[in-house]
Amino acid sequence: MRCKWGPTSGLSRRRAARSAACCDRAFVARCSSRLILVVRPTSTSMKKRRPNSVQAAIWCLLLAYGLASLLMVARLDWAHFLSYFVAIPTISLAWFTVIMIMRGENWARWFFTCMTAAWLVMLLAHFRREMSQTGVDAALLVSQLALILAAAFLLFTRSSDDWFRLHE
Repeated sequence: MRCKWGPTSGLSRRRAARSAACCDRAFVARCSSRLILVVRPTSTSMKKRRPNSVQAAIWCLLLAYGLASLLMVARLDWAHFLSYFVAIPTISLAWFTVIMIMRGENWARWFFTCMTAAWLVMLLAHFRREMSQTGVDAALLVSQLALILAAAFLLFTRSSDDWFRLHE
């Protein structure tokens, strides 16, 4: 016997599941006269696997922030220890943002975008000083910039939008 979908009869299973994920009431599917399947929107069965774009963005962020953390530790200079009172909370906030993005929090990707925009403004203000470093430092900065911009792009693709909206 073919399944009858409760409040959204006539829709395909995928569209019915999407509409069920957006409503507050339970979603009922009758697959036979004996079996009634009730799926609540908060159940784990409604949460889709992360799309490839979100996975790639998370890997880009892990590499970029891992690189930033290693560079910060490598450049540890106690003569300018006051700058670490800014750098350490900033890196910690970046890691927290990545964790929240991994959990599907939509506000985290917008916060990441704001953090990236602020970092780009500061980078442009100090561009000459940053590029006057050694060639290795400049290459690491450019690779970090490329990873963060790629992650920002990937977090706003269509599949990423759909996935983040499911978690709202």
